[in-house]
Amino acid sequence: MGEVPCVIARGGTSKGIFLNQRDLPEDPQQRDRLISKLFGGDNHRQVDGLGGGDPLTSKVAILSAPSCPDADVEYLSGEVCLHGTAVNYGVTCGNLLAAVGPAAARLGILDAEAFRLPITVRGRNSNSYIRVEYPLNANGLGGEPMEARLIFERPAGACTGRLLPTGSVSDRLEILGKTVDFSIVDAGAVYAFLDAEQLGISCGSPRAIDGMRGLRRFVEAFRERVTELLNESLPNSKPMNSASVKVALVADPKAWSASSEGGSTAGDHGGDPSSVDIVGRILNRANTHKAYAVSGGIATSVAASIEGTLPNRATATAADFDAFRIGHPEGVLPVR
Repeated sequence: MGEVPCVIARGGTSKGIFLNQRDLPEDPQQRDRLISKLFGGDNHRQVDGLGGGDPLTSKVAILSAPSCPDADVEYLSGEVCLHGTAVNYGVTCGNLLAAVGPAAARLGILDAEAFRLPITVRGRNSNSYIRVEYPLNANGLGGEPMEARLIFERPAGACTGRLLPTGSVSDRLEILGKTVDFSIVDAGAVYAFLDAEQLGISCGSPRAIDGMRGLRRFVEAFRERVTELLNESLPNSKPMNSASVKVALVADPKAWSASSEGGSTAGDHGGDPSSVDIVGRILNRANTHKAYAVSGGIATSVAASIEGTLPNRATATAADFDAFRIGHPEGVLPVR
């Protein structure tokens, strides 16, 4: 196999391999086979490649020169499967967006100084536009930590065309003999929200949640049924795939801090209900997210501002939606 230029960079709470599209095969299947080899093939620990054996470190970012005048760079996000050679392009990794500017400069797509100014990124996964701003004194080419501000333009209905895909702020389904309420919101990505208290659990550590085998079976059955519901509700849209439907647990901060199982994990808000407006856990197919996806931050904050949704019901009283704070396993995600 020949050489493939790449940039290995952290963006937010994720790590990704950034590639220039011009260095990859044009055929999608050949491209994905090459990407799989770069990450370590179908070995779940990815010991033969650059992946880290974890969903948060098994992500690829394919960058390219813009195909439209409204963008400075284009970004295709992919989740590289840990069990097989597939690459899922169904969801945009918002965390890796933070590193697009420096990575694009390294790969020769942007001028070395261009990313110091605000840049507009076209997200090819959902044909969305994101403005990325970096501090004026930033020098991301050197590899040191730097701040990035991500501004998502018109995220509502990015995947389905509707902010509320089913037309309701909440719905009800029976899954594996259990009736649950939930809310589906399409803002940045499609998220189905469940109330942790209604399920009789707390938003504890990712490891604790993943150890609940019954819950994990329930969540995957729920994800499949929600996908069916979306396709029934949106018959004229492109069919949804369950891999593109995200599931999140939400909880009132007071209920979370009072639970015996909640406990704080490294970097969390320590159970102090005054430090956050809501607590959330994102349940990916492989395992529970160890932090919080940027797309989840958008969907959660938007949902919390809509009266009657489950996140709205779980949100602390008088939350400030100009500085909405989401408590997650690694700390607090502020969304404005």
